[in-house]
Amino acid sequence: MTAVIEDRPRATGAFADHFRAKTPEAREAAFQAYLDRSAPYFEKVRENGNQPWFLTEDERRVLFMARYDRPQPPEGIPPIQSLAAYHAANN
Repeated sequence: MTAVIEDRPRATGAFADHFRAKTPEAREAAFQAYLDRSAPYFEKVRENGNQPWFLTEDERRVLFMARYDRPQPPEGIPPIQSLAAYHAANN
């Protein structure tokens, strides 16, 4: 049985742009847009007498930028160029 996936429009706008940011400048612009979009939420958190999870903007930047870092694979796992190549070699 083959699964059928509906055609869906790709995400657009600032939300999707940060996933496509390739250069350091584009990533910083995406981070600044994220700060702007989330500012009202964190203002409301403070108004309600609570404190956001972060203390500094740098803490938020580190977490935000981590989405662009590709972790190294665990030791002992051979690299896989593509699923098609893997299946071709193992079937």
